[in-house]
Amino acid sequence: MPTEFQVPIADLERGPKHLEAPLTLDWLSWALEGTEASARGPGQLSATLTKNGTEVLVQGRITAPLQMPCIRTLDPVEVDVTSDLWLLLEPRASEPRARPPQRGTARLARTPSAPAAKPPRRRADEDPELSLERAARDTFSGDRVHLDDFIREFILLELPMAPLRSDLRSEAEQARPAPLVPQVGPGGAADPVELDPRLAPLAALASRLRQNKE
Repeated sequence: MPTEFQVPIADLERGPKHLEAPLTLDWLSWALEGTEASARGPGQLSATLTKNGTEVLVQGRITAPLQMPCIRTLDPVEVDVTSDLWLLLEPRASEPRARPPQRGTARLARTPSAPAAKPPRRRADEDPELSLERAARDTFSGDRVHLDDFIREFILLELPMAPLRSDLRSEAEQARPAPLVPQVGPGGAADPVELDPRLAPLAALASRLRQNKE
């Protein structure tokens, strides 16, 4: 893993640290490894790191000109990634050392009780009330804050799931027919009328109400 974007904690003791650096083609090649995206040119990182007690607040912006193959034609589709960078990092707690067994506990150790089951961790997308602060929380270790992995994650989250050429997207939208609903005219004949797709649920409800009355 590259370590191009790192800031010593000691530097933050003297005040906020601002980073203004390019995302080079080599760095983007590493960040996009394993995806279908590639860089059209270098990107840009602009970030400010501020130490507040033991925590480090990272605020900034990421831009990267990328391209991905169209899902229909495999032609390159330009994907301009722009993402806000927001992190609240705290020092990673060191693992406690195992304590040696005390006298008189050897017999109890032979028949240990079953450990209590731990509740599964809830992911951010499973908790609708997850606050922005909790979602942005993470940890750092050592005497430096390494941002490479975090920047990579923010870029990958912005990649489209199904990139499509803009001209094909326009054709698909124009070719999509508007749903028709029958409307009884004065003569009792049903005349097809174009319906706004957003009103389709209401039209279905109205149809069920008419059937119940009949």
